[in-house]
Formats: sequence, C-alpha cells, structure tokens
Amino acid sequence: MLNKKLFFFLFLACVKVAPSQSANALFQTGIDQRQHGRNEEAVVSLREAVRLNSTFAEGFNSLCVVYDELDRYAEAIEACRRALALKPGAFNTLYNLGAIYSRTRHTSEAMIVLQQSIAINPNFAPAHYTLALTYADSQSYAAAVDSLKRAIALSSNYAAAYNELGVVYCQLKRFDEALQAFAEASRCDPRQPHFMANLGAAYYLAGRYAEAVEELERASKAGLTSAVLQNNLGEAYLKLGRYDLAIDSIGEALMNSGPEASDRAELENELGFAYGKVKRYREASEHLARAIDLKPEFPPAIFNLGMVKLALNDRNAALEQYARLKTLDHDLAARLLAQIYRGQILTASSKR
Repeated sequence: MLNKKLFFFLFLACVKVAPSQSANALFQTGIDQRQHGRNEEAVVSLREAVRLNSTFAEGFNSLCVVYDELDRYAEAIEACRRALALKPGAFNTLYNLGAIYSRTRHTSEAMIVLQQSIAINPNFAPAHYTLALTYADSQSYAAAVDSLKRAIALSSNYAAAYNELGVVYCQLKRFDEALQAFAEASRCDPRQPHFMANLGAAYYLAGRYAEAVEELERASKAGLTSAVLQNNLGEAYLKLGRYDLAIDSIGEALMNSGPEASDRAELENELGFAYGKVKRYREASEHLARAIDLKPEFPPAIFNLGMVKLALNDRNAALEQYARLKTLDHDLAARLLAQIYRGQILTASSKR
C-alpha cells in the first residue's frame, strides 16, 4: 500500500503560500481539521477556499490530499488536475496525482505522471517506489526492480521498498534475492510483522519449510493476524508433517478469510487434507465436501474426498468422485481409480 503519511507531508508543505487572507484563513482551518482527523469538515473549508480564489493552486492540491484520505478518488484526481492547470510543473501535485493513479490502477496514467515528477525531482525516493508499484501491477517486474533499487539508493533504510523488492523477486522466482530483500526490510523496521511474514513466505517458496515456520510464527507472535499468514503457516506445517498444528492454523485462516468462494474452497481443501492425515476422516469429509460445494470443478478436493471415502470403506462414494474427476483431471482420476481397485489389480496380476 502507498504511504499516506507522504501525502500529509506534502499537504503541510503548502502552508507558506496563500493568495488572499480570507482564502488563507479557510486554508489554515482545513489544515487544522485534517490534522485532527476531521476530513469531511476539511473538505468544506478547502472547497470554500478555492471557491473564493479560483487560482489557489495549493488549495486544490491540499483538497486532493483530503479527498484521497476519504477514498474519494475521482474528486481527488479532479482537484489535482485543477492544481496542475494553474501550476503545470508543481512536483508535489504531480506526485500526488501519480500516486492516486497508481492506487486506483490507472496504470498508464500513473506511469506518465510519476515519470514527469521524477524528471523534476529525481532524488525523491517515494516517487521511484510508487512508480515501482505501478510497474509491478502491470507485471513489468524488471522495471519495478530497477525503480526499487533507485529508491533504496536514495534512502538506504527504506523498509517498504525492500519489502516490495522481495515481493517482485518472488514473482520472478528469484527466491534467494527475495529472502535478502525481506530480511533487509525487517532490519530497517523490525516493528513490522508483515515483513517477517513475507520472509517466511519466501522461505516456503524456496522449499525451506523449517525456516518458514520460524519466521511465520515470529510474525504471529508479534501480533499479525491475517488469513494469509495463518494459511502460509498451515501449509508449512503440512510440509513438515505437523498436521495438528496445520489444522489449527488453517482453521484460523478459514475463520479470518473473506467471502471469496475460491479462496475459501482452497482453505477447506487444505483443512480436509490435514484432517485426513490424522485419520479424522469424518471431519475431513465435511471440509472437502464444503470445498467442492464452493468450487465444483476443483480436482484436488475431489481427489482428496475420494481418498477419504476409501479410508471410510465407502468404495461406491469413492467411485462417484472418480466419475466427477475423470472429466476434469485425467492424471488424478487415474491415481484415484488405481487406489480404488488396487487390491483387484494386484490379484489379477498374480494370476497371469
């Protein structure tokens, strides 16, 4: 996420210039209201300031900042445009507009405006960072790496830039470099548990499951509670064969997950698999059936449910899962059928 404290700095930087006393008074009032979290009131004050003086570029820029804080992005963009029409080369306004475009996924517009801001002030590290986020959103990962390295060169303890660099390296499957980047992010700001969580996820992707568990547990103990963290931790426990702990973590992830059916289906499948591993087949069956209800064409869950039905000595139910699976995933269907008829196949072979 973009750092909105950055916008707040730019907002305060505009205080020095106000073209008229009445507009200035309203401008100062708007700033005070913004500082005290009264953004709706700040909008009223700032809008009146620019109404009284339609050439008040700094007023429009500050109005953009407050609209952004209120997630009123269309109005924020319009206020920035008004400010730029009055002062086309204003770096603060260009950066604010580019950051809003980046946040709202107006990728091409964000790139153009952020590059313009960098041309004016190439030494402002957050502009390179925000441009990198835009490149990453458009899957231009090499360009994102370059921009993040520029941001870090300008600000050597830029924790968020190191963290984003780790994310991009993971997308490129350059896991060793991702591990280094996430470790640097944690070093720069050890108070941020999500940096530890990302480090743990990178260890998992690199196949270093014990270290993944260590970092993910640290993040959890540091107070980070998220479905993603708990799911990653649960998957690492699964890789290490620590199934009871996996059940706890994935169960917590499921409780904290959003309503997205596909995500919940994945969690239900993993939880069902973990229950199957500790031979709690009834619970495994319930979770796997729920996964399939959420995502009917979900081969791993169908296969896992077929295996659980076999463990419950319900071959007919396992055959039902095979019938569903053979139209979705030939390899998994063949594996399930081999398990269903394993005894018969072996007997037939011995008679030859």
